[in-house]
Amino acid sequence: MSKHIIFDLDGTLINSFPVMEKAWNKVIKKFSLNISFNEYKKFTGLPFEKIMDKLELSKISKEIKNLYFNETKKRANQIILIKGARELLIKLKKKGYKISIITSKPRRSFITIKKLLPKGINLVLCSDDVNFKKPDKKLIDFYKKKFSLKTNDLTYIGDTIFDLQFSINSKINFIFFSNEKQNKLPVNIINKIKTVNKLSSLNFLV
Repeated sequence: MSKHIIFDLDGTLINSFPVMEKAWNKVIKKFSLNISFNEYKKFTGLPFEKIMDKLELSKISKEIKNLYFNETKKRANQIILIKGARELLIKLKKKGYKISIITSKPRRSFITIKKLLPKGINLVLCSDDVNFKKPDKKLIDFYKKKFSLKTNDLTYIGDTIFDLQFSINSKINFIFFSNEKQNKLPVNIINKIKTVNKLSSLNFLV
């Protein structure tokens, strides 16, 4: 059984998409962009700069980043935990698991929602904490060294195709969280993916 459970944050533990959409709409208005939030959302899970590359906005990436994250920070009190998240994290901790979070959010954004999470999370890695980012397997090499773990000791739980790619690159166990089918993987994936619709469905871990 895995000894260390790593969670994605947005869309897996917290419902931040409504706030992200409001912030992105501010970006659209400010920079007169014709890029919907749904288009932006397709790349969530990647570092922000990578998303800007995908959307061909690299030239104004810094300006967009400042506005976007300032707008999400203003609305941090509107972000809520996904149903079952707190209970699951507490149960895992009591069972003796180590728990971590890897997020593409910068540290300043994570601090605004940190109070939502129960105490006892062993490590939170934000996008600006280290030089390597999802889906780079160096993140998992970092974990294995820090906690003296083997690959099979780790399970990653996430909600995007990039979380899956990260797990495949790192050769670690993966569970896809669909959140009642709100999160979806591409239909042409041939890999057999372990999937749960609710966080309470992860009770098999405890």
